[in-house]
Amino acid sequence: MDEAPVVRAEHLPLPKSMGHLHTLAHDTGDPARLRAVLLELAEKVGRRLRLAGASGRTVTLTLRARDFTPPHGLPTSTSRGAGFTTWSRARTLDRFLDDGEDLYSVGCRILAATPLAQPIRMLGIAVSELSYAERQAWWLPEVARHERLVRACDRITDRFGDAALVRATRLWQRQSRGHFYVFPHRSGWKK
Repeated sequence: MDEAPVVRAEHLPLPKSMGHLHTLAHDTGDPARLRAVLLELAEKVGRRLRLAGASGRTVTLTLRARDFTPPHGLPTSTSRGAGFTTWSRARTLDRFLDDGEDLYSVGCRILAATPLAQPIRMLGIAVSELSYAERQAWWLPEVARHERLVRACDRITDRFGDAALVRATRLWQRQSRGHFYVFPHRSGWKK
């Protein structure tokens, strides 16, 4: 039995990192498939950061493959177990991020710089070195415009759910796997 005292949620320490992992149904080395999953994960992480009022500077990409051995000379963190090797690589930036598109861009750069020796089974992205302070660049017109767009997308997702806004790359991904996607049509819903 755990003897630790029960702590109210508002007294818990703030998270030091936030991330998402996704285990694929099948191993894949297809860069387009990996990028599509990475985009979805990055958007989820960005949304969680914004909901918490946080942003972070270190982006970590995590990969898991069957008996994966990272190429020599790359700075890595690895762990082995159950026939799989988990490998991660991080990049620390000069600025703080809370937008999924920015996280995706950094994640893609890390993925592109990573020679993949084996097909990937699991992919993840996380953000650390979190700050809960107000961001400073809100007064730049292009930053303010982009932040308004991101907040509007968050409100739409809050009201109508995760499927309310879908990127075209995710539509292609769903169709390519043999699934139907429902599109709104003037006369009703159409498959």
